[in-house]
Amino acid sequence: MKDFIVRMYKKYEKFIKFCVVGVLNTIVTYVVYYILVRFAGMEPSALPFKETPFWTWLLSFIVCANTIGDIAGGVNSYFWNSRWVFKNKSFRSVPKFILTFIVYMLISAALMFLCVRVIGMNKYVAKIIVIPITTVINFFMSKLFAFRKKKEKTEKTSEEAKEEGSDGDLEEKQ
Repeated sequence: MKDFIVRMYKKYEKFIKFCVVGVLNTIVTYVVYYILVRFAGMEPSALPFKETPFWTWLLSFIVCANTIGDIAGGVNSYFWNSRWVFKNKSFRSVPKFILTFIVYMLISAALMFLCVRVIGMNKYVAKIIVIPITTVINFFMSKLFAFRKKKEKTEKTSEEAKEEGSDGDLEEKQ
């Protein structure tokens, strides 16, 4: 049984680590969102949601709190995913991560709009439902785009590498 668990962990290590980071992101995102909505006065009661056009709703308190929470979770996500999950510490991944994050935030905002405004769901329950959906989407965008490592087009043989090394040494000495 222990061997099976070890094999499964090795096989799905990145996904398991991504899920651990995802749990941390979820906690960070939800806590920031909850604090802003509950304690910072970002209650949506000032706006009549059923009668408000989409663009007004988009600028509403819930979306602002959702966005701020997502950004806090995103900073946490980049830090842990780049260093621990995908081991890609290159700053070249930052623009790709930001693009991925913007797509994630748009999907998150659209789903929050759908749940709260269209369906009439409780704003806290809606966030709990939206987070797992966007987490799965975010994993695939991160794995396949943001933290994807470039593969070398041609792999050098050990002989070619030795030849280049000796040529380079000769050129430096001359």
